Amino acid sequence: MTCLLLRKMKRKANILVVDDEECIRNTFGIFLADEGHDATTACNYREGLAALDQKEFNLIIVDIILGDGSGLDLVPEIKKRGMNCKVIIITGAPSDESASYALKEGIFKYIPKPVRKDELLRVVNSALS
Repeated sequence: MTCLLLRKMKRKANILVVDDEECIRNTFGIFLADEGHDATTACNYREGLAALDQKEFNLIIVDIILGDGSGLDLVPEIKKRGMNCKVIIITGAPSDESASYALKEGIFKYIPKPVRKDELLRVVNSALS
């Protein structure tokens, strides 16, 4: 009963997941929904931008390599729009260059793929607290 009560007391967050891999979008969406969050998904840069126009997000999780651009290009868009949310970068192709950019831009966390459920939820909870 206490665990159920604590789970309901958690702050529900609006989270955007942008990744060109459908299985990652769906899996992250399920993990986040199970934690009580509202997860919106986008499959590419263009859909990610459209989602930013539709809703206010508390957190954005974005892959670097997207079908029509780079997830890193979303970061200046988020700032330009004055959105007050944290960004988590995930990537299957980590590099010193992208990690340095992420650090310079104030990205909350840079995570190489594969991202395990426990790691994702730990980072999400940390970002939201």
